[in-house]
Amino acid sequence: MNYRPIFKVMIVGLFVFGCLTMSALAAEIITVEDFEQKIVTKEHLTKMADNVIILFDASVSMNETYKDSGKSRYELAKTFLEDGNNRMPDLGYNIGIYLYTPWTPIYPMQSYDKQKVADALQTLPDKPDGVTYLVEGLKNLKPILETLSGRTVVFLFTDGSYTETEVREPGYYAQELAEKYDICFYIISSANSEVNENMLKKVSSYNPCSRVIPFDEYITRPEYNSGALYVVRSTLNIVTINDQKVVGLKTDNILFKHNKHDIQSVFYQELDEIGQFMTKHPESYVVLHGYTDDVGSQTYNLSLSQKRVESVYSYLTGELGVDHARVITMWYGKANPIASNSNGTGRALNRRVEIAVGGLM
Repeated sequence: MNYRPIFKVMIVGLFVFGCLTMSALAAEIITVEDFEQKIVTKEHLTKMADNVIILFDASVSMNETYKDSGKSRYELAKTFLEDGNNRMPDLGYNIGIYLYTPWTPIYPMQSYDKQKVADALQTLPDKPDGVTYLVEGLKNLKPILETLSGRTVVFLFTDGSYTETEVREPGYYAQELAEKYDICFYIISSANSEVNENMLKKVSSYNPCSRVIPFDEYITRPEYNSGALYVVRSTLNIVTINDQKVVGLKTDNILFKHNKHDIQSVFYQELDEIGQFMTKHPESYVVLHGYTDDVGSQTYNLSLSQKRVESVYSYLTGELGVDHARVITMWYGKANPIASNSNGTGRALNRRVEIAVGGLM
C-alpha cells in the first residue's frame, strides 16, 4: 500500500450546492482556495447533471431540534443551502427550488444565478409549519421535467411522513418519473420510523442513481453530494500547497475484473491497512467512488459501479468493523475515466473504486 499524505484539505462547500469533489487520478480533495487560486477552473470540471430541483420540507416535523445544536433541522438546512450557494460553480445549470408543504415556488426553474438564488432563499418561511404534501410535490415535478433536457437531480428533503390525499403512495409517482425521465433522487431523510424509512427506500429504488442519505450523516458529511452535480476531470493534476499538516491519506485504487464486482484477493491487504489506519484515527472517515469502463449502457454501468462500491463498503464495515457512518459511498458508472477505453489496459484501470481517507483536521 502506498500512503501519500494529503495537504491543505478543506470542505468545498456545504449541502446541495457545495459539492466536495475529488480528482480521479489522485483523489485530492479540492478546496475553496483551489478555485480562487485558479488551480481548479470550470474547464477542469465535468458536469454530471444539467438540472437541479430542490424539494424543500417546511412542515412542522422539520422543527425538531438537531441533537445538541440548539437549532432545528429546518434552520440547519436553510443555512447549508445559503452557504452552499455561495460556493457553487456556475456550469450552466437550470435550477428550481420549491416548497411542497404546500407547493410554493421559491426559485422557479430557470438558469442558475447566484445572487437571485440567494435572494430567493431569503424568502423561505422563518419557521416550519403545516402538513406534508409529498405526493403532490412529486406529481408537480412532471410538468417541470417535461420542459427540461438532460439529467435532472432532485434533492428531496423529507422525514418520510406525508398527508394522505389519495390512495396512491409516493412510490407510485417516483416510479412513474424514473421510468419516463432521466432523473436521480437524492433523498435527504430524517425518517424516525421503520415504516417511513422503507417508504423512502422504495422511492429511491427505481433507478441506480437514486439514493437515501440520512439527515444526521448528511450535514456532517457533505461529501455525499460529490458527483451529483460535477466531478473533477481525471486529467487534472492538483498541486497542494500551504502547511504540511497531514489531514488524510490517499490509497491505491481497487480494480475489478470485467463485469465483476467481487474484490480480488490482491486488494485485501490494501483494505486491511485502511481499516487499521481508521481504527487508530477514530475521527477519520473514508469516501468511496465507484467507476466502470464504457462497455455497456449507462444504466447498467451505474448499477455495476454501485455494486463495486458496496463490495468495498461491506468489507470495511463487516470484516474490518468500520462504523457505517464513517464510510461514504458514491458511484458514477462510466463517467470520468482515468485511461483510454479504446484498449484492454485502459479499460482495466477504469474498472475501479477510488478511496480517500480524510477527517484528520
